[in-house]
Amino acid sequence: MESDLQTWAWLAIGLVLLAGEFAAPHLVTGFFGVSALVVAAARALGLVESLPASLALWGVTALGLLLALRGTLAKFAGVPEVSHPIVSDDARLHGSVVEVVVEIVPGEDGGRIRLDGTSWPARCDGYRVRAGERVRLVRRDNLVWIVEPADGVVLPPLDK
Repeated sequence: MESDLQTWAWLAIGLVLLAGEFAAPHLVTGFFGVSALVVAAARALGLVESLPASLALWGVTALGLLLALRGTLAKFAGVPEVSHPIVSDDARLHGSVVEVVVEIVPGEDGGRIRLDGTSWPARCDGYRVRAGERVRLVRRDNLVWIVEPADGVVLPPLDK
């Protein structure tokens, strides 16, 4: 008698999960529902009798359906693909205006800017930029930011 009750419970759970799939289609609930119906059928045929065996069959069937069919069925069911573009920090920061913390001298290393709470090496080809002035980020060459004067005021290069 208890075995019949579990079989009916698996059948009911499967039908409820399938109904939930129609309410919010994303295929996972449907796979769980079909797996529960497989367990109910296996129990009705006497192939599975214990609760642990039923749970194991349900888990293996659900996982197998999920791995084997989700990608294929998602295309036919109209489930939207979710993608997130890869955006590098360089693209995000391009054009940002930052402060010079150590004077930038053309042709020399040692210039530094303040960016995201830390200082970075910087170079401004052809222009001298004093500490405290603002520059615009153009691109990055390894760890060195290439910058240009942000306010349009261009200091002449230093004479050597």
